[in-house]
Amino acid sequence: MLVPLAACQDSTGSQPAADDLTLEVTAYPGQTYLLTTPDGMPAAGCNFVFSLNPTGAPGTTAAWAGGTLRFFAGADRTAPFDSVMLTRGEMDEHLGAGLRAGTRQSGTLPYIASIPFGMEAEFRYRVQGSLRSATVYAPCTVLVADAGAPPVISGLQVSVQPEPPLEAGDRVRVTWTVSSTPGLWETGFAVTGAFQAQFRMGALQQKETTFTAELRVPRSALLGEPVRVHAYARDLLVRASAPRSEAVGPVVDVTAPTLLGVSTTGASGDVLRGMFESGRGIPMRVLAQEGGALAYLVYETGPAGATVRDSVPLDTVGAQSVSLPTRTGWSGAGELRLYIRDNAGNRSRTVQAAPGEISFYPAGSAQSREALLPYPAQRQRHGGVLDVSP
Repeated sequence: MLVPLAACQDSTGSQPAADDLTLEVTAYPGQTYLLTTPDGMPAAGCNFVFSLNPTGAPGTTAAWAGGTLRFFAGADRTAPFDSVMLTRGEMDEHLGAGLRAGTRQSGTLPYIASIPFGMEAEFRYRVQGSLRSATVYAPCTVLVADAGAPPVISGLQVSVQPEPPLEAGDRVRVTWTVSSTPGLWETGFAVTGAFQAQFRMGALQQKETTFTAELRVPRSALLGEPVRVHAYARDLLVRASAPRSEAVGPVVDVTAPTLLGVSTTGASGDVLRGMFESGRGIPMRVLAQEGGALAYLVYETGPAGATVRDSVPLDTVGAQSVSLPTRTGWSGAGELRLYIRDNAGNRSRTVQAAPGEISFYPAGSAQSREALLPYPAQRQRHGGVLDVSP
């Protein structure tokens, strides 16, 4: 299809002088082709053909001075969605080395975009030191026999897998049907509410199809918020469907976190034992599992009959090291019990040290000095107690 161009002339609009040159340009979209990219999305491409007709006094020449290609979505030319600058060398390569009045020439510029598009080409050239330009527009669109109405979304369904209530780690299944008279370009949906996500899929030239997609609720989902799904579709003419939305939820957390193991010795499983210097803390390794986000390790420790209750934050799911604060002055047999709690207030099982397994000694005591003896003293770790023998 031939697309009429905006013919170029000098800035005054007057007839060309004897040594002047005016460039007239016409553009053909050439071969328009549709393809599917490796990620499954559609694309449109055109081999734009430009016919250049320099007019003026015979023998008058002009040199290219660069150019700009502006790309527009469909028929909308209010603002380009992208642009490309052409150098003088690129124009020499694709359109011919300069211009000569009375000598017609042509060139080709192939381009591919993720949607049907139009291209406005501005070619700049110099005549006797004067800068001129010529602009032309050519569409790279799909010809359809019957445009009909914009695409229609029907039967949007959003469900929780495997079943409600909706928690972090669960799957949200989205099913929707789209129909289009000229054929579809792409479809998908956006997620708002408890979390944000986008899903796109190609539907090149399909007339009526039902789509199904699943996504997993992330641990970072906001509790108490629903999951809102907003489906969309675009056809070959880049027309959008009317919005269609559904929601499920809200996202809740009713599952207790799992305390897989907690150890003060580095051993696997539940191992709470050792002698600990007061004021220096109780180091331990915690292994936990939670569908949402963990909040705190809640503990109760101290000398027998005089324990204190407090908590330390947990930042990750899995294995992590923490230290439980202890108070100066603690001494003798002690107690230790703990559990983990998530952001929703659910708590795990409680792990408790057996009687006699936890004890404290004050800083500066014989136990503290022995623990600081340097190598080569023979050290043997027995449980949480560091035995030092000469």
